[in-house]
Amino acid sequence: AGGIKLREDIHNAHGYQFLVQFALILSSSLKVNLVDSKSASMNSNNSGGSHASGMIEQTFSASPLQSQILPSLSWLLDLMVNLAQTGPVEITSVGDIAPKSSNSKIPGHQRQFSLEKIKDRRERGSNQVKDLEAVQMLQDIFLKAEDVYLQAEVLDRMLKIFSSHVDNYKICQQLRVIPLFVLNMAEFPALLQEKILKILEYAVTVVNYVPEQELLSLCCLLQQPIETELKHSILSFFVKLLSFDQQYKNVLREVGLLELLLDDIKQHKYLCGVEHQNANFSVEQSVPFSRSLTIRKDDSDAILSSPRIGGPASGKFRVFEDEGTITVAWDCLIALLKKSEANQSTFRMSSGVTLILPFLTSDTQRSGVLRLLSCLIMEDVQQ
Repeated sequence: AGGIKLREDIHNAHGYQFLVQFALILSSSLKVNLVDSKSASMNSNNSGGSHASGMIEQTFSASPLQSQILPSLSWLLDLMVNLAQTGPVEITSVGDIAPKSSNSKIPGHQRQFSLEKIKDRRERGSNQVKDLEAVQMLQDIFLKAEDVYLQAEVLDRMLKIFSSHVDNYKICQQLRVIPLFVLNMAEFPALLQEKILKILEYAVTVVNYVPEQELLSLCCLLQQPIETELKHSILSFFVKLLSFDQQYKNVLREVGLLELLLDDIKQHKYLCGVEHQNANFSVEQSVPFSRSLTIRKDDSDAILSSPRIGGPASGKFRVFEDEGTITVAWDCLIALLKKSEANQSTFRMSSGVTLILPFLTSDTQRSGVLRLLSCLIMEDVQQ
């Protein structure tokens, strides 16, 4: 009861907004201290020449201090997790749980069993999210923070919330927190990208939740000029999903992955007969399917709310052109088609076989084409 009263007091006094600002101030103060420490070290060793200065800067950049956050900031994040899980617990009466009997008096052993069952339900429900506004505050900290390690800590706390109760991920879907993070993954460093995909993997494998919104966001990312490493991570994640559960063959087709891969092949420079392609593709070329994303964006400081087409030259290579993603792109396409009559039918109706045949003359593509053709031929014979 005391925890609920404290939460209500914080809420009524607009304390959540204060906690967000306080967390950002604590993070900024640590950053300032690190910069001051760096400046002091460089000044004290200035007489050592440019080589010594470079060594100091290199040492500082690898310093473990950068991977730490203040203990008070860590406690503050833990407080937000506790506030998110604080609220009234639904109490079930003994009569609702105990076996019905014509005798109104409950035997002692049945009463003991019922009380234990109530206690068990209370314990399991105690970690359920009861205050979405506290989760929203964690999202605000993540979006506004300039410290990647603070953002990583926030993601760790969110995974802690999701893993503490099987329903928490579904409950938090009302906020569209993870879809927003996924859509903006290109803006984040690899450390955060890995953690976001880990949360998605948890939702799929443990919660048994089908994150269609998040998968659609990942498909949108593949059409943007993102780094090779992120493309590879996304495609590898799709391959993992396809091997985990057969239903994702249909789910990923519905969110447009099969159509996206086919469009990627159609736009390949090998088929277009040119050596180089302009990175600024038209929207019709870059987006093979039209689906809208409903992302919660109440704060003007949120990073992005929709996918961006076009960008730097680093994104001009598509997944079947980029040497770092060619193999995993074929793996993903084959996994989509394997043991899926619906996907194979879509592939054939889109002239997929005709599209991939010219790639047999390409040293980098031949292996993938042969594996795909082998899959189609073997399963066609079996059918």
